[in-house]
Amino acid sequence: MNIGIITTSRADFGIYIPLLNQIKRQGYQYFLFVGGMHTAEQFGLSYKLIEKEGFEIAEKIEGLINDDSQEGVAISMANSLSGYGKIWRKYKDQLDVVFVLGDRYEMYAATSSLVPFNIPIAHLHGGETTLGAIDNKFRHAITMISDFHFPSHEVNAEKIAQMTDTSQNIFNVGALGIEGMIQLPTLTHSEFFNQFFTFRF
Repeated sequence: MNIGIITTSRADFGIYIPLLNQIKRQGYQYFLFVGGMHTAEQFGLSYKLIEKEGFEIAEKIEGLINDDSQEGVAISMANSLSGYGKIWRKYKDQLDVVFVLGDRYEMYAATSSLVPFNIPIAHLHGGETTLGAIDNKFRHAITMISDFHFPSHEVNAEKIAQMTDTSQNIFNVGALGIEGMIQLPTLTHSEFFNQFFTFRF
């Protein structure tokens, strides 16, 4: 099975790590498609952190411009949509499913570019609500164009079923971030204080 994963920021990549580790353990082929903030110089080119974690990047997509005005966001979305479209032309016959996560406009642009290629989409963290943010519109739009849904809570699963008018392909798996916390190596008291409270005068 060939699995694509779109990541557009450090926030979503951190959540993906338990999934990526499980994919590798199961012996599946994965393709990391890295764009958004990861490839923008103003955000520190965080794709380097992905490489440092030992994950291979299939493609890097540069879409964001250094302008967070309303027009700038629209231009960044258009750039991302076009950039990812060129990528899917290359990979459309290799991917069985592509995972997307959350509600950012960069993720929405990347996800919507998959639709013309009929590549199955699996959405993590759908059905959630961010009060007062435009992210809700992007999240719910991603939900509506996705084929598989992996919400973090039963309430969110029910909301997805209401939106999509079906309970099929909705899997209440919980939050990957919690899985990541469980797997995180812990420090002893002495290790913690030695690492974070060592003062030099």
